[in-house]
Amino acid sequence: MLRAAFVVLLPCLLFTHADDSPTGGTSCVDTDAKCPAWASQGECQSNAVWMMANCRRSCQSCQGGDLAWKLRTHIAQSYDNSTNNGTKHVQIESVRLNHLEIDEAKQVVRVFGRMVLSWNDTKVSWDRDQWGLSWLNFYWIQIWTRS
Repeated sequence: MLRAAFVVLLPCLLFTHADDSPTGGTSCVDTDAKCPAWASQGECQSNAVWMMANCRRSCQSCQGGDLAWKLRTHIAQSYDNSTNNGTKHVQIESVRLNHLEIDEAKQVVRVFGRMVLSWNDTKVSWDRDQWGLSWLNFYWIQIWTRS
């Protein structure tokens, strides 16, 4: 069994790896004609679950094609996101700052950009030979986050 190494792209970034290859499937389509407009307004981040399911092409969430979507569904059905409060080793893969705002009066700094984090979730695994996939991207909203 292969363990998944998660790569989390924070809400300010869309996935950029699209796969319409014969092995990945070619049904990476938007189900609504308004998807491109919604995506340009930031809905891929603010309404990620619905947009990923219905506006896959506009949100650039086609990695792995239909097979990857079936695997995500398979994982979600059996995934237990409870935590044991243990330490998790998280790697910072990259950081890109696009914009920085400083409000000295309020003592607030706002940073806009992208941060890629990765870690190994031992509760997620699949047979690489069966699924033909060795990795998956997930939107930030699809993974456990502390409430």
